[in-house]
Amino acid sequence: MATRAAVLAGYEEDKAASQGSRLLKNPLVLTRIAALRAERNLRHVLDADAIQDKLEAVFFEALGDRDHSAAVSALRLQAGLARLPTRPAPAADDGIDARAEPPRRGARKAEKSR
Repeated sequence: MATRAAVLAGYEEDKAASQGSRLLKNPLVLTRIAALRAERNLRHVLDADAIQDKLEAVFFEALGDRDHSAAVSALRLQAGLARLPTRPAPAADDGIDARAEPPRRGARKAEKSR
């Protein structure tokens, strides 16, 4: 939101994110934002749909940047928000082949009885 506001205020797009972040730390800017919100009786409300939309944007941007870790993090946050069960990914060095099928129930008992 700060980036978009900075662009609308006339800052160059490639510098808008840093300028927006900087401006949101300025007490005069924060006071003016609060006054405008009060004047218009606006409240900042985030609902689950708005958060899901933001996470969706983060996911696609991360994929575009080939930042798979960030994409997976966004997906996990979306799943948590939707109250879907998640499980941690296996560590790369734990010897588990992620492509292998999970063991079937009773497979260990069958191995021990041989």
